[in-house]
Amino acid sequence: MKLVDALAVLSITGAGIRAADPAMRLGKPALARAHAARIVNKRIGKVVDHGLRARLPGVRVRGSYLSDPTANPVAYHGLSAFMLSEAVRELGPSASPAARRASRETMDALAVLVAPDGDLSYLGRGQDQAWVPGLVAGALASGARDAAATHPARAGRYLAAARRAVERLATLHAGPQGLQLVPGAAVRTTAAGIDHYAHTVAYNGLALFGLTVALDALAAIPTAEIGALASEHRLVVRDSAASGLGIVADGAGWLAVHRQADTDDLRFDFGALALKRRTPQGWIDLLAPRPHVPLAYNTGGPGLLRRGQPLLPGDEKLLVPGGEKIRVRRRTLTVHGGYREGDRWIRRVRFRWRLTRTGARLSVRGARRGDRFRMLAYTPTGTGKLKRHALVTAGARWHFDRPIESARLPGYHSAAIENLDALEARFTAPWSGRFVVTIGA
Repeated sequence: MKLVDALAVLSITGAGIRAADPAMRLGKPALARAHAARIVNKRIGKVVDHGLRARLPGVRVRGSYLSDPTANPVAYHGLSAFMLSEAVRELGPSASPAARRASRETMDALAVLVAPDGDLSYLGRGQDQAWVPGLVAGALASGARDAAATHPARAGRYLAAARRAVERLATLHAGPQGLQLVPGAAVRTTAAGIDHYAHTVAYNGLALFGLTVALDALAAIPTAEIGALASEHRLVVRDSAASGLGIVADGAGWLAVHRQADTDDLRFDFGALALKRRTPQGWIDLLAPRPHVPLAYNTGGPGLLRRGQPLLPGDEKLLVPGGEKIRVRRRTLTVHGGYREGDRWIRRVRFRWRLTRTGARLSVRGARRGDRFRMLAYTPTGTGKLKRHALVTAGARWHFDRPIESARLPGYHSAAIENLDALEARFTAPWSGRFVVTIGA
């Protein structure tokens, strides 16, 4: 990432270090620093779209999502917010107004994207890796230090999300030998489901870097008050363009929906990526994290089976759903989209999710009578049940408003859960073209 490189150059040259060989980039530190400053001061302001909107009690937030294009995983927004904050700090008075605004807006976005259990890896790469909560804590603590004097409410919101990220790191990653790359790493038998390039040394280093920055920032604001965590209360987040995410929360539940998968990686799947419920013991997941496999035949769906053909490897009859925009209002998220073959729309439908008392409800309108659909619910290997109208996973019951044909498909893996099964449901749309699936505890 250009931003990571720019921060490295700014940090090295700011410490007065230069290369002995004048032919090397750091052999001319002033020139190298000027180039890095241009990335931060000019390019970043052109990249961010200021397109994220959030509403929480008494507050409206305008933020910017900054990640690794074109897939834009949510964990990498945390990385980008952290790196941008550090780069602006390295530049000091030389940081441009555009860079400072971008840094503030990425922090505002980060504070509302952090889930109530501290998760920021529910979309895409970096799934459940230790560096993610470490850098989230570092970024938001730095943001709180910068905002404490002039915007104490904003600083309090940042600190609440930073604290929850640290709690997640301690609960899921801390072990007797240090930080575990992913939860349960000490007892895993394989690295299946984890990004192939991930390893403990670099990623633990990133986590510790973030925590060190957080400690330094917190030392500068010892009297700051920690506010309410945005995701634990009424919350509406919409970022239809950059991330394609919509989020709703009501204090008892939290739901994140993705409008369109833009890469062949199931962790970027369409639809409900994470659904969490508050219990007396804390927040629990009703959906297992998506496995690290190709998207095409593994989408949670609802995928459209063209002409009812059997689903076989190489058979391109399963169409993955997607949408052009996501709309968010109160407890409801709506995607107007459907199914394409190439550039041609095969079926235009409306997908609508709504938080319920025990989970969430998906209703689909616009199908045709006789259309065949397929959905997959993931669950730890050997858990769950198949019923005539339901799939029962380790976390939730998926109830369908019509009979389903079901099957168990083994052999999946994610970073958080080494071995998963997919519970498959196939069903037929009625004459009305509408069907409903309810996910609940």
